[in-house]
Amino acid sequence: MAQNKIGNMTKGCFQDLTSLKTLDFSYNRIQSLGHSLFDDVPELRVAKFNDNHLTDINGLFMNLRYLHTLNVSRNNITWFDYALVPTELKTLDIHDNEIDGLGNYFELELLMNLRNLDASHNIIRELTPSSLPNSIEMVSFRSNRISVIGPFTFMAKTNLSFVDLRGNAIRHLDINAFRLKSIPPNQPLPEFLLSNNTLICDCSMEWLQRINHLDESRQYPMIVDLGEVVCNVTLPRQNALLEMSLTKPSDFLCRYQSHCFALCHCCEFDACDCEMMCPENCTCYSDQTWNTNMVDCSLRGYSHVPHRVPMDVTDLYLDGNDMSHVGSHSFIGRKNLRVLHLNNSNIHIIRNRTFNGLQNLLVLHLENNHIAVIEGHEFTNLTKLQELYLSHNRLKAIKNESFKHLNYLQVIYLDHNHIAEFNVWILGYNKALIKVKLGHNKWICECSFTERFRRWFRKHKPIIVDEGSIRCTYNNSTTMHLIEFSNSTCSNFSVIPFTSAEFVEEYMSVMILVPMLLILILLAALVVWKYRNSMKMWIYNKYGVRLFEKNDYPAESEKLFDAFVSYCKKDEAFVTQMVAPELECGLPPQRLCLRYRDLPTSRYMAETISEAVECSFCSIAVVSEQYLKSEWCIFELKASYHESQCNRRHKVIIILLNKVDLKELEPDVRACFKAALIIHWGDRRFWEKLRYALPEGRNHRHHMNCSENKLSTTLRRSSLSNSIKLV
Repeated sequence: MAQNKIGNMTKGCFQDLTSLKTLDFSYNRIQSLGHSLFDDVPELRVAKFNDNHLTDINGLFMNLRYLHTLNVSRNNITWFDYALVPTELKTLDIHDNEIDGLGNYFELELLMNLRNLDASHNIIRELTPSSLPNSIEMVSFRSNRISVIGPFTFMAKTNLSFVDLRGNAIRHLDINAFRLKSIPPNQPLPEFLLSNNTLICDCSMEWLQRINHLDESRQYPMIVDLGEVVCNVTLPRQNALLEMSLTKPSDFLCRYQSHCFALCHCCEFDACDCEMMCPENCTCYSDQTWNTNMVDCSLRGYSHVPHRVPMDVTDLYLDGNDMSHVGSHSFIGRKNLRVLHLNNSNIHIIRNRTFNGLQNLLVLHLENNHIAVIEGHEFTNLTKLQELYLSHNRLKAIKNESFKHLNYLQVIYLDHNHIAEFNVWILGYNKALIKVKLGHNKWICECSFTERFRRWFRKHKPIIVDEGSIRCTYNNSTTMHLIEFSNSTCSNFSVIPFTSAEFVEEYMSVMILVPMLLILILLAALVVWKYRNSMKMWIYNKYGVRLFEKNDYPAESEKLFDAFVSYCKKDEAFVTQMVAPELECGLPPQRLCLRYRDLPTSRYMAETISEAVECSFCSIAVVSEQYLKSEWCIFELKASYHESQCNRRHKVIIILLNKVDLKELEPDVRACFKAALIIHWGDRRFWEKLRYALPEGRNHRHHMNCSENKLSTTLRRSSLSNSIKLV
């Protein structure tokens, strides 16, 4: 009954055809079928209703237990569920409808026997494990709107042999979306078609480009059209469409702002080398394994190399900035850096050791800058460099040894500069060269130079990319193709202008370097002068040498103690537990006379304190709020001050435990403070400052242990006590 104009069919049409096995009502105008229409043909096996106007098949075929083929393609069906067809169905064709999903409300995937399904040219948006029966063998989802394929969608489909997913809206795929149960070695892998999708190949998609080589596990299908799959690769400053079969693992990148590896234990601190932190105002990308780590800081207005560039960076884009010069050790520690872009960055000078530490650098872009001179040391450590771009600079002079050590150099571009004379035959040491550009320079037309240049050119002609633009200049105006330049021609040209230019260039370099050297010396002297005290203190604590100072302290026999320590009773614990042990047991050890520990209590206390101060090289006052409220403490401070006025070698040191407002002190106490050396407790280098202020100690050359020092101090206390008693 195919290819007629049948409109609708109702119950009773087949009441006399109970043995009917096959129905073909394709290419008609059928809009609906009666719900009990097929009750009269229970043995129906094949039903074809394709190319009609059906909108619904609910309640039509589910009771036909012998039905094995159903074709309702090219209709207007908008809804489908596996409950609408019998479980014995083996072939189902529903292509070219308006179905937006394969429903499975009653979870019939285990009961269905469906083997072949054509659901192409619909508007299906998502596939899940329940979207297909477990018995399925071949299925087509071509030209739908599928954007999501859930994990393990095909896992339980053990008979699967073919899946067509071409022409959908798939952008991302999880590797588990195509995961299968392990296929026995004697069975072929299922074949999938995936072309004509808009795949976004970020770091989560790297597995796809090698899926056809994951044959050891035999748990993934074979993508037979992988060569036609196009991948949208997100690279810094560009989006590239690449064939999946031509991509590399380094092409699959994801953006990141910060990343801390599992084995990194310092991420909570600022200076952490194993933490990947994207610099401010930059964009960073990495692949899944972090073997590729791109940092894009181009066109960001930087005047220097950004701070905190990740230590594991592999590709660094700094082009389009305004750097003027790149300082020494700017990239130290970036041992994995392979590609560095510094082009278009207004660079005038490359410092000595600018590229120090980049032992694995392969590509260096320095084109379109203002570099005038290559001194020979700039690329010393770049032993693995393969490509060097110096085009469109202002190069006038290149030292002959500049490129000698670059044994792996394959590409060097020196075109569009102001080079007049450079021994290009030196490039013969670079055996790996395959591309050289030398054109658009101001080569001299001097006979011996052009002859050697032409000999080298004839030998290396295959690697010269811009042969036609290599010209020499004479009389500062006329140019001639250097390769065609003959000895008879060159003998007529003057080379004086070039010699003069070389002389001026050398002279100017000296004139620039000498003032710069003087400025550096002056700056160094100013820095030394400003930080002279800190430097002297550091040298003393490090090496025991007092720089530019003579020892004003008298011989050991003249004084009993190195220092008299004045403090109030409430601060005794601080003095006896902190200050005294550190100084008496340190190196060099100091002999201290402590106010409450060492002086006897008597009615002659004032005389005792004065005697103790006189018997000490210097005085230490531990000043707190309680100290300034004690009359005895003030007396001790004044006694120390008086001794310093009478004996210029006696130094008064004040250890401030609290802040003191000098304006609130009495005039005579304020005078004591102004004459003393004040050290604040809690200063970053407190102990170094205190030791530097004290005398060198009588045991500087022979270090006593703590017990020896205390014994010696005890003997001197006894001497002091006897002296006081005699008074």
